[in-house]
Order: sequence, then structure tokens, then C-alpha cells
Amino acid sequence: MTAAKGGPYGAASIRHRHLTQLVRTALSLPGPKLDTAPWSRLTSLGPIQELAPVAGEAAPEPGELSADARAEVERLRAIVAECLTALARRIDEALPPALARARREWDQVDELTIVDAPLQSALVDARRALTAAVLAGVQPQSAVALEGLIALEAACGLTALTEGRLSALIRLRVRTREDDLLPDGRPFLDLGAALAEAASAWS
Repeated sequence: MTAAKGGPYGAASIRHRHLTQLVRTALSLPGPKLDTAPWSRLTSLGPIQELAPVAGEAAPEPGELSADARAEVERLRAIVAECLTALARRIDEALPPALARARREWDQVDELTIVDAPLQSALVDARRALTAAVLAGVQPQSAVALEGLIALEAACGLTALTEGRLSALIRLRVRTREDDLLPDGRPFLDLGAALAEAASAWS
């Protein structure tokens, strides 16, 4: 869930230890892997390489853009930040109670629902707005929008993994003799904190 590193409009790289841990755990799960990379969908938006900066080409400085362009970049970044914040908030509402109930209601662990109807609607609206900006082909707005789409797809993929494979994640945790599912009151795989940090980088 990284954005362009070092540019004036890209988010800083996300290196949250909880997010890294979740990705590593996801890769260790048996069965088919959940594809969080959205390339199959994003390639329908046109040649992605055309949106990437040319090697050695400096990113435009904020002062080189018009006021309208700067405002649009800020609007697109705010869309991504708001969705990541909403996801993080919803995860923090739903995941800790599910983990607390896990030992006495094991058969219901994988019935966790994180993305409810209002959040789903917000995500659909965000994807629509970002996709429109990519298709407009105006730089740097299109590149920022594409990067935002990748960030949201990765966040939603990891959220779906948490929803659908929670029992497997818990078993892996217990197998390593770490049976505290809520250390210090936080989920052992703190996706909410990781997405909150990602949101702050897009703000």
C-alpha cells in the first residue's frame, strides 16, 4: 500500500509492522491465495506504464501546477485518506469483539462482517471518482488517482482476507504458542492501526 516515494504528491511508503505481519501471515495460509493486486482490473484503464514517471524525470514541484490542478490532487488524496480512515475505524469496531468471542463461539468466527453497506457504498463512490481521474489522463492527477486505486484495492483485499480467513489466522497465532488474541487490548494482527497509518500518509 505504498505510494510514490519522495514526490510532492505521493504518499510516503507505508512500513507498519502490523501490516507487514498480516501480509506475511496471509502468504503462509494454505489454499488459494487472495489476489490483492488489482492489475487485472486496472489494466482496463489503459497502459499503466504511461502514468508512471519516466526514469530520471523529476516530479513537478507544487508551484509548477495551477491552482485547479493542486486542488484536484488534494481532492483525490482526501478521497483515499477518508476511505482508509473509514476502513480502519470499522475494523476497530468489528474485529476486537470478534476476537474476544472467538474462544466461546469458534464456529462463528468466519461470519465476521467488516465492510457494511454504508462503507461499501463509500468505497464504490471512491473507486468511481478515482477511475474517472485516471481516465481523464491529466498529469499528475491521473497518477495520483491510480496510486489511490491501488492503495484502496490492497486495503480492501487485506480486509476481505481478515473477514474470510479469520479462523485460519487465529489457528496460526495459537500454533506459535501465542494464545493472546488481544495483546494490550489490540488485535494481534492490527490491521486497523496499519490502515490508520496509511490514511495519515495520504492526508
